[in-house]
Amino acid sequence: MNDAELLAIIAQAEREGWQTLNLSEKKLKTIPEMIRKLTNLKILDLSHNQITAIPDAITQLSNLTWLDLGYNQITAITDAIKSLTKLQ
Repeated sequence: MNDAELLAIIAQAEREGWQTLNLSEKKLKTIPEMIRKLTNLKILDLSHNQITAIPDAITQLSNLTWLDLGYNQITAITDAIKSLTKLQ
């Protein structure tokens, strides 16, 4: 998935108020800052990509109850995750 396609999906999710977004197996290397606009998300699947870091933008997703970052190349979990108090 190229950057333009990814940004188009995120923009659509924002417009339509999606609560679930599956971006697994998309060969993503980063989580775009634009993800912060998806405040309605409850479920975010970013598994099976090539992501190396978790951006602070993730802190804006305060409604997340489920976040899958498995099977990536993340070497450290940032304090940003601590602010996602609804994660189960």
